[in-house]
Amino acid sequence: MLVTLVAVAMISIAVVGAQEFGQTATLATDGEAGTSLTASKTAQGFSEQMLEICYDMDKTALTENLELKRGQEGNISYQIDVSKEIKPGDVVSYGVRGYITVKNCGEAPTENLTITDYILYQTGGGPYQVLTSFNVDVSVKPILQAGESYIYSYSQNFIPVADASYKNRANVTITNHIGYMGTPFGPSPAADFSLPAEPEMIGPAPCKAIITDFVMMPPGFQLMAGPGGPWEFTENGTVQYDITIKNVAAEPNQCFDVINLANMTRCDGCQCENDSTTVPVCTPCNPAISIEKGGPNCAFVGDEITWSFNIKNTGEEPLTDVTLFDPLIGAEILYGGTLNPGDWWNLTLASTAESMGELTNVAWVTGDTICGIQVNETDDHMVMVYGTPGISIEKTGPDCVLVGDTITWEIHIQNTGDGTLSNVEMVDAHLGVTEAIGTLAPGAWANFSYSESAVSVGEVINTAYVTADAPCGAQLNESASASVMVYEPPSISLVKTGPDCVFVGELITWNFTIENTGISALENVTLVDATIGVNENLGTLAPGATIYFEVAMTAIEPGEIVNTAYVTGEGPCGSTAEANASHTVIVYPMPSISLVKGGPDCVFVGDDIVWTFNVTNDGPVTLTNVMLVEVTFGGGASIGTLEPGMSVELTLTTTAGAKGVITNEAYVTATAPCGAELNVSSSHTVTICDYPSISLVKGGPDCVFVGDDIVWTFNVTNDGTETLTNVMLVDETFGWSESVGTLEPGESFEMEYTTTAEAAGMVTNDAYVTADGPCGSTLNVSDSHTVKICAPAISLEKGGPVDVLIGDPIEWTFAVQNIGSDPLSNVTLIDPYLGIVAEVFTDNGGILEPGMWWNFTKTSIADVLEPITNVAYIEADGCCGAKLNVTDDHTVDVKPGEPPRINIALEKGGPEVVSNGSSIVWTFKVTNIGELPLSNVTVVDPFFGETFEYMGELMPGESWEFTFSTIADIGEGFICNEATAYGWYVGLEVNATDDHCVEVKECILNCMEVTKTGPEEANPGDMITYTITVKNIALSPLCNIHVVDPMLGLDTWIWCLMPCEEWSIKVDYKIP
Repeated sequence: MLVTLVAVAMISIAVVGAQEFGQTATLATDGEAGTSLTASKTAQGFSEQMLEICYDMDKTALTENLELKRGQEGNISYQIDVSKEIKPGDVVSYGVRGYITVKNCGEAPTENLTITDYILYQTGGGPYQVLTSFNVDVSVKPILQAGESYIYSYSQNFIPVADASYKNRANVTITNHIGYMGTPFGPSPAADFSLPAEPEMIGPAPCKAIITDFVMMPPGFQLMAGPGGPWEFTENGTVQYDITIKNVAAEPNQCFDVINLANMTRCDGCQCENDSTTVPVCTPCNPAISIEKGGPNCAFVGDEITWSFNIKNTGEEPLTDVTLFDPLIGAEILYGGTLNPGDWWNLTLASTAESMGELTNVAWVTGDTICGIQVNETDDHMVMVYGTPGISIEKTGPDCVLVGDTITWEIHIQNTGDGTLSNVEMVDAHLGVTEAIGTLAPGAWANFSYSESAVSVGEVINTAYVTADAPCGAQLNESASASVMVYEPPSISLVKTGPDCVFVGELITWNFTIENTGISALENVTLVDATIGVNENLGTLAPGATIYFEVAMTAIEPGEIVNTAYVTGEGPCGSTAEANASHTVIVYPMPSISLVKGGPDCVFVGDDIVWTFNVTNDGPVTLTNVMLVEVTFGGGASIGTLEPGMSVELTLTTTAGAKGVITNEAYVTATAPCGAELNVSSSHTVTICDYPSISLVKGGPDCVFVGDDIVWTFNVTNDGTETLTNVMLVDETFGWSESVGTLEPGESFEMEYTTTAEAAGMVTNDAYVTADGPCGSTLNVSDSHTVKICAPAISLEKGGPVDVLIGDPIEWTFAVQNIGSDPLSNVTLIDPYLGIVAEVFTDNGGILEPGMWWNFTKTSIADVLEPITNVAYIEADGCCGAKLNVTDDHTVDVKPGEPPRINIALEKGGPEVVSNGSSIVWTFKVTNIGELPLSNVTVVDPFFGETFEYMGELMPGESWEFTFSTIADIGEGFICNEATAYGWYVGLEVNATDDHCVEVKECILNCMEVTKTGPEEANPGDMITYTITVKNIALSPLCNIHVVDPMLGLDTWIWCLMPCEEWSIKVDYKIP
């Protein structure tokens, strides 16, 4: 049987404001002016636990103790250390906070804007229930002008429900909404939220600690200043302070406690801690006394010694019964009265020095105090007692001396007293001497000897003085004198004469002249001449008198006769006058001189002719004024003196001008002893010939490379005027020779020899040529030529990393080496990629020696996502003009990184469904998801026709968020918007695209659409399924929707449906 079904679902609704949300649905009256709202909201659940501040205080006394006498003041220093601790409190708060964005989409200002916020919860699968509600403060912006939007913030605490889910919904109403004039109406945005699992620690609230300080004074003391305060702390801290106290009337010689108490309260006024310290203050009794015992440092036996006593109260207490004790003197003296602090008691006492030695006197003083303490002090003084001092001086000298003689004075000084003498000093003004003797013990001697020259005739009187310091400041002074008679010394002269020279057999006559040249007569004047046998007493010779004497003898043999005579005479004071004189006569034999003339037998034209002259003294006597005279060429030479047997060899050089014979003549003159003159002559003849000549010129290249041929050239030329024979060319370097034979004058011989340059270096080829010339001459000339063999070479190794990440620096390495044989100059790097046009090697003076390296690095940035190949060139100048050029390259792979180091992301959002004519708020979030900063970040949105620019660099991990609003004006349908975000890093672009679609519907105010579908036919007993769909086609949320279908037994509630939101349910039903 076919059954046709008709099912009816009964729906009842409560519009949001009609029940709990306070709205009543009414239709708009035609002709009224109003506006419309759009609203969105955010909700963030929070769980917060407030942190609390606690303070701890520690008080210490920096002064350990204090001593104060009556009337004294003193300071005690204290320190308070405060530490701050922050810890969690006992209360955890729960709530929700967020922002509600409201926009006036119409053309009139809003009226009576109100926002009521509801916190909803759900447990299990039941409906959401209202947990609490509150009004959002809109006083900061109570009216929105046409097109104006504002964001209102809210925060609300609540007590959470166990195991609940939460939703937050706001009811935004105005009383001039289009279609609801005079009635509160508007959108109701909602947002889900949850509470954090762990509370967030917040705070703490600012709080300070306040410290006050109190001082408890002991009896007899008064607080003069301090302690200061109160002090406030908001962090850890320390305060130091002083108090000043005064001992007003405290008992002496006791100790008291000064107690200091500090109280600390927090900002709420409650006392939280106190601490105290105790410092002992004592009242000392400080008596003291001093004694200074004085007197002279020394005295002599029998002197009276005066002792001084200076007694002072050096303490802080008055002293009574002050008594002086001196056993040496036998004194015990009591001071009359009280000796107050700072007072003196001065007195003197006397005794007699009885014996020599140290005399030490010890005295002491005592005194009593009111606090029962007795003081005493001792002092002593030592006096040195001496015996009687004394000193003596004796001075002696010769009876007489002669002028110019030395006078020796002897001085004898002795300590004749009982005590040691100091600073002993002897002064002799006549001699100009001062002797610091120093210390002289009793009985000790000091002896001095001085000498002076007798200057003039007469009596010399000399006085010496001695001074000394005796003990105890005594001064001693003694003197002594002596005299000497000074005579003029006697004087006599002797003059002896004779001939200077004679010859053998001649008579020699000697003459003697004797004179008394002094001022005193001479006795027993005697002449002695041993050479000629004279010994004659001439008697007395008065002052100025002269005696003449003559003696003759014959010269027997050649030689020198030296004759010395002596004369003596007796003068005053036992003196003797004497003189001597000598005369020499030379006896010469006959003189003789010879001249031998020499030179070459044969020379060549143009050669030098060296003429030789041999002059010889072949006699037995010296010749002087020896002179050589050359007659032929008009020359000569002064030889000077020639000793017997001595020869002088002289030369004269002339040039052979032409073939022929030339004779040279010369003579020599000389002077012999006693005026004799000598003259001899000689000659020599030379034959002149032509001179031969030959030349060798060796040639070749200056520089070749290894492996090249070296062509050596040889040119042999007879460049003389004579024929040469037996001409032979010899190459020493390569070991060969070539016989040239005969070369006529002007004739040449040329040849070449080729070798191979085998290794780098210098090759020198040495050769020579020999020949026989006229006159028995032999010729030999040589020549050489050097060739440099060059092998220049250079290498370049270009390196770097295998790969890098984009944006990383690339360190390129360069290793340049001179692998050739010679230094290289102008070594230049060219690297177009790095922009290096010419970087020249400058180390070592710019010269790259063989084997030397030039290592360096250059850095660039990996700024392209592709392999980078860098090609470098090295140019250099080598030997033999070589120009070198090498190249090398290196490739670095640039990788983006995992994930890419340069990357950007775009999140495009907005509402899912809006009503036609309402505002669409599109959201944009651009994030730098790479590792490098991005610049020139832009978002291009063709739908808006807008380009949005970000100011500055977008750092890694940083996001840029913004919104843009449009109006949904297409009726019904979808508005899809696609945007692209762009970013740049060092010329590299990254981009990301995202889109979002919004469904636009033509919704009716306060209306639902209900559809129910199922099969059109079924048989009894069939199980069929009905689908019931409820859709909110209004502009505002609908809540508390009651769905009832009696036939299907359906009875359920829908909590809320947002505008254009759908709700569906499937129900199975069995046909009866």
